Amino acid sequence: MNSPPPKPAADLAPVLGARHDRSATAPSVRSLLVTVLGELVRPAGGTVWTQSLIEILDDFGVEPATVRQSISRLANEGWLTSTRVGRRTRWQITPWATDLLASGAERIYALGQPRPDWDGRWLLLMASVPESRRDLRYQLGVGLGWAGFGPIGGGTWACPWADRELEAVEIVNELGLQDVTVFHAEVGTAGDSRDLAERGWDLSSVADAYVDFLATTDLQPPDDRSTAVALISLVHAWRRFPLLDPGLPASLLPPDWPGERAATHFATARARWQNPASDWWAHTEALFSTARSQRPVL
Repeated sequence: MNSPPPKPAADLAPVLGARHDRSATAPSVRSLLVTVLGELVRPAGGTVWTQSLIEILDDFGVEPATVRQSISRLANEGWLTSTRVGRRTRWQITPWATDLLASGAERIYALGQPRPDWDGRWLLLMASVPESRRDLRYQLGVGLGWAGFGPIGGGTWACPWADRELEAVEIVNELGLQDVTVFHAEVGTAGDSRDLAERGWDLSSVADAYVDFLATTDLQPPDDRSTAVALISLVHAWRRFPLLDPGLPASLLPPDWPGERAATHFATARARWQNPASDWWAHTEALFSTARSQRPVL
């Protein structure tokens, strides 16, 4: 029996924020599989052969045994259910995982889109977490970071978007935190909102990450298979940015912010590669659906 799936608020950020790692360690393989499920499997109906997943991850240097182990872990976590078809296995994305992938996709694809004008008000959250509960502190940081909050010291988190209040309250309620206060405020004559943004987020490092993304994803795949690999690499690299970049108002960003250019590049490349990648994926799935395939069956 599958174990209960984790809460979406606690799970979205580490899953969608993971970085691509060519060394193919267990966590990175799991993360790559989640990207494949979101970009190739879910749009094609939500079912997939084991061998199709092995095929796509082969181009990332992942051994078949490692792929199988990672699939099993995802199934144990509630992401997948299986059906035996002869000697082979057909996997189905669970309804919970489908919703989780849809929520993550919405946040990923919306990053870099124009935001409304900012009224200068901050949403502040003060939370007291015992020093002995470092696990709880980590979960709170991940959840609030995903919701667009930055730590500004003294157990206080800041976000420039007032409409994130309900999301923040949901996060602290899921963690069972009691000593929490949420309020709205404006920076007075002492202090500056841009300085507050610099305190809450390492914007210089985020800008460097965007520049690196722009420099390493300008690819021209020669065929449909290479395009599918390029698409997975692109989305896998991009999906960590919602954790890094809170989507601050333009007035709080440094000059010549590269986030908008990176978002345009991501959207353009993804749109260009989706159809060829989907065509290759459909062909691969059809190949492993036939008993006549010469490939090993599972």
